[in-house]
Amino acid sequence: MRIFLRRCLGLGILAFALASCIVVDDFGGYWEKGFIDNCVNDIVMSSHDYARPRSASTKPLLMRSLRVGKHTLLMIREDMKSKGGNLMRYKIENGEYVSYRLNESKREDFLRDYPDSMVVLTTETASIPVLNPESLMLISNVADDESYWVESHRENYNPSHRTDCIQTLY
Repeated sequence: MRIFLRRCLGLGILAFALASCIVVDDFGGYWEKGFIDNCVNDIVMSSHDYARPRSASTKPLLMRSLRVGKHTLLMIREDMKSKGGNLMRYKIENGEYVSYRLNESKREDFLRDYPDSMVVLTTETASIPVLNPESLMLISNVADDESYWVESHRENYNPSHRTDCIQTLY
């Protein structure tokens, strides 16, 4: 449990998403399949900059988006040496970035509905050992059920009209 909490806090994911951080021990080959959305990366970085110490050694987080079914996930890790990191669900809707956290009241339902899943649940987090076709299918199934998610954060996706941002089509 402490390892999961430390990993979530160490990555500095949005403070409001920490209660239901999805920790992934190994992104497998999916890190390379992800794409960079500069607007989403800027939003996430600026949303938690206040929590990161300001120093010359502070490195930006590494982030890549990944399409899973009809959903988009953000893979976040501290450095290229790390095999895993954290996973966040988000979408771009009507020009706004919307992030989600897991609905904590659905823990019992999840355990009942997915008794053989590889997910490890604690009171602070959900953990997935490795992203693979099986775990991505599970994530997609859970993402399809809106009752498992609570909106966490919403803001303008690209207020400065940058041309290097990806407007994900849904």
